[in-house]
Amino acid sequence: MLTGMVQSEPIVPCVSQDKHL
Repeated sequence: MLTGMVQSEPIVPCVSQDKHL
């Protein structure tokens, strides 16, 4: 799931959301 999201969107937003969680 994370891999697909990273490929579609940049890692910056993913990391930001992960940090917030």
